Amino acid sequence: MSSSGKKGYLELGNTWKSLVIDRKNVVVDGSLPGSDEVMFFAIPVQPADVNGFKYSSIAVSYNTEAINKELGVKAFSKDTSSYVIYDNGDIVLKSEAAWI
Repeated sequence: MSSSGKKGYLELGNTWKSLVIDRKNVVVDGSLPGSDEVMFFAIPVQPADVNGFKYSSIAVSYNTEAINKELGVKAFSKDTSSYVIYDNGDIVLKSEAAWI
């Protein structure tokens, strides 16, 4: 359910098990209809009910381009790269000098 009360569905793929069964925090790439790419940061919570909408996790999304811009490293005359990486080694975000 969004902050405006709209109900929807977030496709978690293989991370569903991590979030729902293993009760771990997850980060998922995605997009919203009619919007730019976003990253969803989801955490498990105690199961609850809001007006008949049952949930056991909550998530917040951030615009991927905005995150890259904020995480850009401006050291060494902007000739740098920075990465945010999952525990398994997959790259979540990559910011290079050309992007800044």
